[in-house]
Amino acid sequence: MNDKIKHIIAGFLISGLVGFFLHGLIVFIPALIAGLAKEFVWDKWMKRGTFEWKDIYFTCWGGLTATILWYFF
Repeated sequence: MNDKIKHIIAGFLISGLVGFFLHGLIVFIPALIAGLAKEFVWDKWMKRGTFEWKDIYFTCWGGLTATILWYFF
């Protein structure tokens, strides 16, 4: 599976699960934090992967999609 698709799915699942406990646009924030933490901490500082801004973008994209679904439904 493509790495970017994994980031979209991860962001979607994070925000989707948080949506059961929180409401509104705040549901997006955990996906944003997870995307930033994974790229900066795991990839850049710990050197366990390759840091890519696009990975943060795609994680946030998945989180935003779940947030929009929670917000309207």
